[in-house]
Amino acid sequence: MGKEQSTLAKKDYVIEEETEIFAAVTKGDDKFLVKKIKTPTNQDFISEAEILKTVSHPHIVSWKNSFKDEDESIYYAVTDYCHGGNLADKIKDGSQEFQVLSWLTEISVALRTIHEKGLVQKDLTPEDIFLTEFGTVRLCGFQKAHKNTKTPQSTTNSESLESMSYMAPEVLTQGTYDAKRKMQLRL
Repeated sequence: MGKEQSTLAKKDYVIEEETEIFAAVTKGDDKFLVKKIKTPTNQDFISEAEILKTVSHPHIVSWKNSFKDEDESIYYAVTDYCHGGNLADKIKDGSQEFQVLSWLTEISVALRTIHEKGLVQKDLTPEDIFLTEFGTVRLCGFQKAHKNTKTPQSTTNSESLESMSYMAPEVLTQGTYDAKRKMQLRL
């Protein structure tokens, strides 16, 4: 299916499932999730990606590899594959209150680790939180992570509209947005 498939094939990945922005792939006996991100023009994204590659935490999806397809201007982030689906689906299924509280604790610990690395997760949604086959929560969705700053990062109108219901109030009021702000997750 075009250049994405051949780019992944050149890196010895076999595509099992593919959408416009994700691909479930295997390499040997291991399964991975590949996120396809339009290559940003700023250097900040690349430095943030390099920081995320160094993070090793049980509640954060590990970056295994990354590479660019220069012709298509796509950045491929190869991460762990989480067999348990995402938190949005689990919420729809009607999870128990004690389980949700446990997940929130795990999410908070993961966010603290990201903040200690100097990154702020700007737009965390339940779709960005995955579960392993054993039910362990793992944070992903780091294309929206930004270096810790006192100035709010700008977003496009379509990005804002897509995730408006999950945004912290200071994003909408142009207040400061830094690691000290609490995550607002509406379940």
